[in-house]
Amino acid sequence: MFLAGDSIHSISRQLGPGREYIAKVLRDGGIREYVYKPHNTTIHVPIEELKRLNESGLTGQDIAKRYGVSQAAIAARFKRHGIKPINWLKKNNLTKDLILRFIDEGLSIEEISEKGNISTAHLWKIAKQLDLTSALKSAILSHRYVDIEQQVIQAYEEEERSQRYLAKTFSLNRATIRRILERHSLDIRDRNRAAASRVLHEENDGSDADSIARALAGAGRFKDIRPCFFYIYGLARYPNLSKLGITFDMAKRIDNEYGSQQLLIEFSNRVEAFFFERAVSYHTREYKSCPLDLAQWGGYSEIRNIQPRDLVMYAESLHLEFRSQGLWEFVLNQRIRMRPELWAEVKRRAGIG
Repeated sequence: MFLAGDSIHSISRQLGPGREYIAKVLRDGGIREYVYKPHNTTIHVPIEELKRLNESGLTGQDIAKRYGVSQAAIAARFKRHGIKPINWLKKNNLTKDLILRFIDEGLSIEEISEKGNISTAHLWKIAKQLDLTSALKSAILSHRYVDIEQQVIQAYEEEERSQRYLAKTFSLNRATIRRILERHSLDIRDRNRAAASRVLHEENDGSDADSIARALAGAGRFKDIRPCFFYIYGLARYPNLSKLGITFDMAKRIDNEYGSQQLLIEFSNRVEAFFFERAVSYHTREYKSCPLDLAQWGGYSEIRNIQPRDLVMYAESLHLEFRSQGLWEFVLNQRIRMRPELWAEVKRRAGIG
């Protein structure tokens, strides 16, 4: 319609959605620049032909498109010659009561248009003339989302999804999501809690990879509540480099690249060991280095270009802080880098905010 000469305002008026939405659709379709397209204002068509086209059911817009002129030119020609545009309500026998009956029967917009032998755009025009626009929009909502409300409630309650996530998943706006929740007397969660919940669920996908989200959710390897070790080793072929990490079983961890053990700290579970390792890794990130021949080694990201004894001194000082502060206060004080919503969750567990 836009390429045929309709303006965004005209398209919005005919199809129903707002101009911002129409503009977005055009942008998504690759039309990023709205170029003004001047229409011809003069039409050299016999008036008898215009009368015939009008009586055949074509609208002024259809006739304008056919001859490459503006709707205003067609309307002016009709007015000069006393031609009244065809009454689409009468021509298609769509009365207000009939449309309301179709809506009550649960027919979709497309099905109502088909029964009236018209396009959905013409149906919207008729609805506007009959003051049925709101009823038609409600019909779309009830027809499209008849089973979605329960899915929204389930995702919100059982999976603790955020309103933003639900709106995106079910193609609803957040105001609609909130009305659904309020209609069922559900508590509206704090924004940060909801965001943290969304991240926890997104990253809790069954993978064994360690992450802050999985640590907070107790997912993956964090389900294992056995004692877990933080270690520092030198490297066999690079004695001036250090390797840090965590493991449940040192015997399974050691391979030919490991040199001598420099430090071993036992934590009560993997969550504690993980956050402690994150603190040491974060504060020594400037020393991150890896020889080219170890780029494919599983522990390459935990190599530090620092003497093992120096790294041990740094880790031991952090461990003293950990023991005196406890897990969550320690994490807060170390300012370990994480998403804002996860940071809010850590603060909640530390009893702050």
